[in-house]
Amino acid sequence: MPRRRSSGLGLECPIEHTCPAGDHDIIVLRVLAVRADEDGSPVVCIAGRSSR
Repeated sequence: MPRRRSSGLGLECPIEHTCPAGDHDIIVLRVLAVRADEDGSPVVCIAGRSSR
């Protein structure tokens, strides 16, 4: 699985289900593993803008 070096968090999630919803699709994932980078700073999203 590709992984960004500075992401801070990695999830291993295969697709469990997909469901059409109008002009979108709802995708349900099953979380198998979570990896956190304790050395990195978190990415924070507020009002559509991200920062570290």
